[in-house]
Amino acid sequence: MLVRRGSVRDILAKNGWEEHYIAGQLDALDILSADASPGSHGGVYVHEAEDRVSGFVSVEFREWNRLGQLHGLAVDPDLKRRGIASALVGKAEGYVQEEGGRGVYVDTPATNETARSFYEALGYRQAYVMPEYYDEGLDGVTYLKIFAQQGARGGARMVMFVGPAGAGKSTLAKAWCATRTRAAHVELDKVRHLIVSGRADPQAPGPLQRKQYGTSVAACCTLVREFVTSGYDVAVDDAVDPGGFERHWLPHLWGIEFSVVVVRPSLEAVLERGAGRSKWVRPDVVRKQHAATSRWPTRRTIDTTGQSVEESLETARRLIAEGP
Repeated sequence: MLVRRGSVRDILAKNGWEEHYIAGQLDALDILSADASPGSHGGVYVHEAEDRVSGFVSVEFREWNRLGQLHGLAVDPDLKRRGIASALVGKAEGYVQEEGGRGVYVDTPATNETARSFYEALGYRQAYVMPEYYDEGLDGVTYLKIFAQQGARGGARMVMFVGPAGAGKSTLAKAWCATRTRAAHVELDKVRHLIVSGRADPQAPGPLQRKQYGTSVAACCTLVREFVTSGYDVAVDDAVDPGGFERHWLPHLWGIEFSVVVVRPSLEAVLERGAGRSKWVRPDVVRKQHAATSRWPTRRTIDTTGQSVEESLETARRLIAEGP
């Protein structure tokens, strides 16, 4: 459809948008109003009241992840509090659903409390923060809404396999992935080893080691979210106790369905397995990890001592089916 650029410009200017943002928005309207491009297409919706354009929203749908993105939403300040913005977002969401989409996301400045409250009221939840996305010192916040029929239980999920070094959690995680139609395995240790210069020894606690652990966890969760959003189940493994999981992992997992499986064979079995591993971990560290994992609830823990991978997997699948 043809959009009256002058009317849209007036609305954006009255809302206090800076000129370079207005120019970018008008360019996006031209693109989305034109013929669809391969893998990506969109729509523009205009609301009229009192014989003039009162608001608009533009939305782009991407086929690769089946998500729509709101590029622009603005309402004439003189006509706010009339449900116009909500109606426009509803139109955009309907467009994405008709295209077979799973949900919609939108970016907004972290300082825009009005917009953030508005999207939260419509069922959007904060997915992540983008440092200095809009300008120096001005972060962006991405809000995501997964449509109910796609976000219900039974969709893609994450399973965290927890246990001391040598417990066999990575082996079990890979075995579980093999039972899924589409699955990815994210190993914290491998993500941490992406740091090729200045990497701290994970077995030597200290400020740098703790900071790098937090960074690696955040990177893992970004991968998890991307895979889950695209319909992949994800197995993650880490030697973390309940307190560490709550501090470091949980804040990044909002909106993701997950379960925890604690793989904890006897200490003797873990030490014996560890002695033959290429990835050597000091025995004193293994003992501390083994003791720390005892703080997880017993109902989430499986003792795999003397079990085959198949036997352990059967027990793990039962725990996963029970939920978090």
